Amino acid sequence: MDISILKNIIQSLPMVLPEAMVAALILLLTIACIIPWKKPAMVGKSLSWIFGIGYILLKINQWNGQWDNGFLGMISLDNYRIAGQLLLGGLYLFSLHLSAVEVQLKNEERMEYWLLKAAILLGGSALVMSDNLLMIYLAVELLSLSAYGLTAFSFNKKGNKAALKYLLFGAIASALTVYGMSILYGLTGTLSLTDGSFWTNLSTAPVSILAFAAFLAVIGLLFKLTAVPLHPWVEDVYQNAPTPIAALFATLPKIAAFFCFMGIMQLLPPLSAEAKQAIIVALGFIALVSMTAGNLLALGQKEVKKMLAYSSVSHAGFLIACIIVPAKSAWDAGLFYAVIYGIMNMAAFGLVQYFETGKKAITYEDFNGMGKKHALWGIGLVIVMISLTGLPPTAGFNAKLMVFLALWEQYETTSTTIYLLLLVFGVLNTVIALFYYIRLPYHFYFQEEGEEDYHFYRRREVVIENRLQWAYRIALFVAILPLIVLFFAPQIIL
Repeated sequence: MDISILKNIIQSLPMVLPEAMVAALILLLTIACIIPWKKPAMVGKSLSWIFGIGYILLKINQWNGQWDNGFLGMISLDNYRIAGQLLLGGLYLFSLHLSAVEVQLKNEERMEYWLLKAAILLGGSALVMSDNLLMIYLAVELLSLSAYGLTAFSFNKKGNKAALKYLLFGAIASALTVYGMSILYGLTGTLSLTDGSFWTNLSTAPVSILAFAAFLAVIGLLFKLTAVPLHPWVEDVYQNAPTPIAALFATLPKIAAFFCFMGIMQLLPPLSAEAKQAIIVALGFIALVSMTAGNLLALGQKEVKKMLAYSSVSHAGFLIACIIVPAKSAWDAGLFYAVIYGIMNMAAFGLVQYFETGKKAITYEDFNGMGKKHALWGIGLVIVMISLTGLPPTAGFNAKLMVFLALWEQYETTSTTIYLLLLVFGVLNTVIALFYYIRLPYHFYFQEEGEEDYHFYRRREVVIENRLQWAYRIALFVAILPLIVLFFAPQIIL
């Protein structure tokens, strides 16, 4: 082995110290699986919290560090990527809390539950820092394989069906991704995105072949983003997976794929103008269709988790819109949108989890008249739904406004039609989203509660009271409060 290669690897080790901690957690949980613990849930939760907090502290320690490309160009770090990884760590911890207070699941007694969650964090963190096609593929697969297992943790027929559907779509996406990457390797002779020859050789390739190969290569990322047409699995998976798992799926893999995409787009300048234009238009079209199709599908849903599933498809469109704008304003907008999106969805699924306890599915009608007895929850519900829509005075408004401004500035600069179309359709889709998001507060406050609802929620209150009622309230308060604070002080993130 060349001594310089070994030296580079050794020098790169501090870059992956937080990920090494998560890997150590996975190893410990794997060993713990074979030990007959009296309280396996307590062991799994405790280890996950300790190592999860350690991961975040190590990431904070990396902030403002002088990092070069590590492991021979396989990974790279900067403050933008570290911010994304910190967000992933926060989402992971919040998901752990939702799992800890989940009362309808018995699977938290299984150590594998916590192991697979840790694997998702490791895969997401690796994806954010990836600068090599092979590394991207391995990170996406780690995310996917862990997610397939977690989807089946509802241990029922519908959950198994959803897991199988997820697996089939994931397998197809994986195969197409490998095929696209193999074409890119054939065109360039390297898998490293930071290798100058990669972009130099691509710039001489026919645009049609380049566009075809690039589209196939990013299918894995689009799959994680739940962008159209790679979205049909979300309804069954989000509906039938345990709610803490659905919350994790709706946020962590999507945000990890977004930050990876942003890193790739930063490397595009060496390409020819024609090739860049083709990529931007193709991704712009996917963004436009995703935000529109997601909203229209969400409009027709009666079950709340299915509505949130399709609304996440729409939000994927807004994230992709940030990806295709080569300007600092878009980077700021993307970071802010990703943070707010993660907070909004975790809070939304947390509220759904609270009210769905004891039921397999929760519909809009299940919220009828609950505002009279649960004023605190009602306020939180209104804030989250308004923020998901993108209305003031919530941070969701700032997030969408920043995306719209970035699109408009880029259209003024380049006169590229796709940016104007995304702006117009983004505004229209925000109006459409209002109709299905506002239905939840409407049923909560303006519909009469039935006798069946009364007995159901009375049972729910007894169960929840015995399961860390105050801890649950504090966690949701911590999630909802930033949606107001960041409306008035977005500079906290930017």
